[in-house]
Amino acid sequence: MAGKEKKGTDSTGTARATHELSEYEMLEYDYDEDVALSVTTRAFQRHDTSITREDVRSTVKVVRAARTGIVDVAAERERMESKAEAAVTEILNNIGNMEEEAK
Repeated sequence: MAGKEKKGTDSTGTARATHELSEYEMLEYDYDEDVALSVTTRAFQRHDTSITREDVRSTVKVVRAARTGIVDVAAERERMESKAEAAVTEILNNIGNMEEEAK
């Protein structure tokens, strides 16, 4: 394969992930999910043999959900931190009340 031009893209990061998902989706459209999973898994395994077919399937599922714009990890973090802060405040208030009652 010497001299054969490399296909794909030289992009990295989010652009690269988007490109690879697009390639997966073209395979799925042209063939079917099984072929898309097989080809994509093999492409990843050329660089990391620990990547499985299920890893690829899960990644496609997560990225598709993220692309909807409905998923908001930052908002979820804010909700979690707000609940944690409220819980800590309640615990500290309860400790303060217990100390007052003990006097």
